Amino acid sequence: MIKIRRYFFDKISTCTPLGDLDDLYAKAISQLPIVKRREYCQRLLNRTKFELKKASCRQKKLQLERLIKSATMELFKLDRKLSN
Repeated sequence: MIKIRRYFFDKISTCTPLGDLDDLYAKAISQLPIVKRREYCQRLLNRTKFELKKASCRQKKLQLERLIKSATMELFKLDRKLSN
């Protein structure tokens, strides 16, 4: 259990913040309440996963995977804030 948690937190800490990858999130969405930010991140994640399935370019796939990782990290942070 401890190894899994450590692995997850290590992976999160090496990830680019969502605000650096998504200008809309950085300028507008980040100002909204936590619930709305969480909804946006969930929709972004679903949309990006769908695009990843259809992508054929390796460069595009890497960008989408990076965005998925950042959105997942942001969702994790927002869930922690909601639970506190």
